[in-house]
Amino acid sequence: QYKDRLFIFLFGKEERKEWTLELYNAINGTDYTDASAIEINTLDNVLFMGMRNDVSFIIDGNLSLFEHQSTFNPNMPLRMLEYLVDLLRRYCEEKNYNYYMASGIPLPNPRFVVFSNWEGDNQDERTLRLSDMFMNPQEEVSIELYVRVLNINHGYNKHIMQRCRPLLDYSIFVDTIRECRGRGMDLGSAIDRAIDGLPDDSMIRGLLQSNRTEVKGMLETENDAKKVLDMVYYNGKVEGKAEGHKDVAKLYSILINEKRHDDFEKALSNEEYMNQLLEQYKLL
Repeated sequence: QYKDRLFIFLFGKEERKEWTLELYNAINGTDYTDASAIEINTLDNVLFMGMRNDVSFIIDGNLSLFEHQSTFNPNMPLRMLEYLVDLLRRYCEEKNYNYYMASGIPLPNPRFVVFSNWEGDNQDERTLRLSDMFMNPQEEVSIELYVRVLNINHGYNKHIMQRCRPLLDYSIFVDTIRECRGRGMDLGSAIDRAIDGLPDDSMIRGLLQSNRTEVKGMLETENDAKKVLDMVYYNGKVEGKAEGHKDVAKLYSILINEKRHDDFEKALSNEEYMNQLLEQYKLL
């Protein structure tokens, strides 16, 4: 079982669909009130480097795909496209739709949103386009996909925060952790300080306090994965190794989730050792 990330824990659970709805209303300017109308359909086991599709759901004929990012990723349009294809395939299977139907298949309208709190972001909002990734972006293309990227660092998108108190609390919580870490506090202590420092009227404080150990596990896993992803991004070694073996990325995911970081780093620089690990996990 892979640990949930905190964003999923707060906004992607059946038992907290009222927060999912509040977030949806806040970013879309809508006023839906019936949380039971939300049909959560997040993909399971869609993993890369320990990460997975975060939250997806349907309400009133609209399919929303929410993703949380703590680092900037210009490839999100492609990632969202992959998620969308899988979600629509499953949607058609569940509805017993078939591609050879005489009438057109009624599909929900897709909306793609990334909630970003990467450090140094100073824009409230930006848009990523699939067409910007094409080799000849100036030419007309037959497909387009837009991803709305919203900055949820504390102090940004105040109009959204005002309409979604759980998101505001989450923003304050993350900001406090960063502030404490900047003063040299270890991650566990920073999490404790951030939980207990939330306002008395915070909507998420009680939940985080009663699930303190689980919350720490989620954030420690996210932190470990981020360190490895940052390392991979800067040295570019994963791409080189993955070219010759489609299961290398799966191996790296396993190593991260099992916290075998020394083995991960050794596998990056030692192909023979990487093959040993592939055999160990029966991935060859």
